[in-house]
Amino acid sequence: MTGEIYMQKRISQIDAMKLICAFFVVTIHIVTDYRVQDGVISEHVLLGESFLRCCVPVFFMCSGYFLFLKDYSIKKIYKKLLLSLVLPTLAAILFWFVFNDAIENQNTVLGCIKNIRPESFLQLFRGLLNWDYSMVKNGFYLWFMIALIKIYIAYPVIKLLCVDEPGKNKIRRYTMLLLGISEILFPTIEGLTNNNLMLYGYSVFCDYSFLYIFLGYELYLFFRKNDIRRSWCLYGLCAYIGGSLLTYFATVFIDIPYDGMFNQLFFDYNSCFILIAAVGFFMFFRNMKFSNIQINGMISFLGQRTFVLYLVHYMVIRTMACHGVMGFMSQNLPRPVFYAGMAVLCYVLSLIAAVILHGCRRVMGKLPR
Repeated sequence: MTGEIYMQKRISQIDAMKLICAFFVVTIHIVTDYRVQDGVISEHVLLGESFLRCCVPVFFMCSGYFLFLKDYSIKKIYKKLLLSLVLPTLAAILFWFVFNDAIENQNTVLGCIKNIRPESFLQLFRGLLNWDYSMVKNGFYLWFMIALIKIYIAYPVIKLLCVDEPGKNKIRRYTMLLLGISEILFPTIEGLTNNNLMLYGYSVFCDYSFLYIFLGYELYLFFRKNDIRRSWCLYGLCAYIGGSLLTYFATVFIDIPYDGMFNQLFFDYNSCFILIAAVGFFMFFRNMKFSNIQINGMISFLGQRTFVLYLVHYMVIRTMACHGVMGFMSQNLPRPVFYAGMAVLCYVLSLIAAVILHGCRRVMGKLPR
């Protein structure tokens, strides 16, 4: 069974994970504005969001799962970095930089084009050289793309650790231990003690995204040597639910009571509880069995579009918000129905846009040069 799975070009369980996590991301970026309602923190929103926060770590683990399967040359990995990450991210940054006011319903597309100033682009370019894209309104979510770019830049180094040999395995796991302590454990303890121990700032050499990449590779090694088991699926579900509930309870009983504010101490992706939920979520879905060939094909087809979906989803959300659709639905629907309905609508529209853009990219790649 294991050998059969790894002969496949794509793994349906991981594509399904990516699609669900993309939906989680869309939902988070919708409900974020409703965490506080009429000056009161909504515990219902926080509870629901606690079960969604594992999404970005799972994306990192999916990347780590596949990144080291082949011994890519530096030339090939940097070519992939440029074409698959840098250029699409730059396109999204430039789109927001030029057309933000059109999306926000404050100007027309032609008006935005007329407002272009060369000195603004020069200032943006200088910022990007320092990983600073704060000039880009509504581009905050692109931090994930920046993190992936940094990981690909470091590929020649981290590839040395991601080799299934006894010596390399020990070094990699020691590195993961250091990262886990400095980037996950210490920040969580700091949150639990309301910053009284002053543990933050003990970062070794990189951030938590590298830990999730290494975890993804460890999971690849695990499933390469072990068949899918229903019991691991159940353990994963328990870890996902447990980690999500711990995120919620720590937020409600420790974070908020400290100063009456929602400080996101346990909603950040470097929380121990979110790490537990993310690993559990991965184990749960990776141990599922998808036997229907047509469904597998559809999942794989859509799973390849999640990268583009991530790039465009917030454009769809802001368009819905600034052109009255979100306000109309929030006023005429019960809150739970509004959250779910708005998330599904934005997700479907983003997925359609991703399929179209992905298709255009493939057509452009086949044009004669």
